[in-house]
Amino acid sequence: MNPNEKILLVTGSNKGIGFAILEGLLKEKSKLRMILTSRNENLGKSALQKLISKYPSSKSQLFYHQLDISNQNSRKTIYNWIKQTFGKIDYLCNNAGVYNLSKKEIIDINVFGTINLTEEMLKEDLINNKGKIISTGSDMGASYSVVGKKALDYKNAKSVSDLINLSNQYINNAISGSAYSVSKLTIHVYSKILGGRKDIIEKNISVYSMDPGWCRTDMGGFGAPHSIEHGAETDIYLIKLPDGIDAKYQGKLFKDCKVTNLF
Repeated sequence: MNPNEKILLVTGSNKGIGFAILEGLLKEKSKLRMILTSRNENLGKSALQKLISKYPSSKSQLFYHQLDISNQNSRKTIYNWIKQTFGKIDYLCNNAGVYNLSKKEIIDINVFGTINLTEEMLKEDLINNKGKIISTGSDMGASYSVVGKKALDYKNAKSVSDLINLSNQYINNAISGSAYSVSKLTIHVYSKILGGRKDIIEKNISVYSMDPGWCRTDMGGFGAPHSIEHGAETDIYLIKLPDGIDAKYQGKLFKDCKVTNLF
């Protein structure tokens, strides 16, 4: 494998925006090596074959591994595979998420799953210097107002442990707001905190959150105003930005390929 070809891992990429990110990059003839992941192995492998059939010249660029971000054993298995197959990756795209489940399930996957995966990959030194961490948010979580009286607690959060505590308070009904909105607000704040952290700055890792907009995915429904391809555009834009930290972008929320003032 060519060490100059960077490696991208997209969580939840067997369909929807995650799949569109990979396909959009292939359409642009990107040289990235790309890891498609999914909770369901059969669906993931089927999605991989769909991409290979449509873009046969990209077969050597595409890889698959099962990943349930909310399952510790699944996360550990993919870490070992990354070490054996690539050593490290360059770009982590935290795209996996759920909407229409119980409050606890939404927080377990959207918040704890995303944070645990990211923190563990950093602890295992699986993200190269000048890498990128891009996490999918939503304008439904782009305002502190979604959590009512606890808004200041989110605004003043300084660490991952603060966010974990707030998430547990929410599960225990001490914080109001819809579970999906609260989960995405938490991810926005997490990206902001992570982007300014010493270990991230020392490794020159860029950190962003992004809002894909309301798109015609299984989650968004067929009445949504935007296509799946539109939803992937900002992720692709951020992946293609120059590597290394740019202070005016670090930890910020992007929408339509630019920093948004919603958050």
